[in-house]
Amino acid sequence: MDGAGLNPAESAVFENRMKMLEVEQATMSSNQAVQQCFTSCARNFRTKKLDSSEEDCIRRCTERFVEATNRIATRFQEIQSLAEQQKPTN
Repeated sequence: MDGAGLNPAESAVFENRMKMLEVEQATMSSNQAVQQCFTSCARNFRTKKLDSSEEDCIRRCTERFVEATNRIATRFQEIQSLAEQQKPTN
């Protein structure tokens, strides 16, 4: 058993489930960004293609989304690291 009280088979199932949840969360987040950026930027539905201003808007929107996502992940890791350092040792 590992430190969490799981045997190797249970640990593998747990890790697999966590990976699946990460992929699901990333997909949902990506879909949300696409919807938000498209809704904010696409204005002309008379043609099949986006015009240059719509393309620029979507590019800027997605760049902001990626930057924000990266910043949140970095900050979360910083907070986790601080919490680990502050854990009492037995």
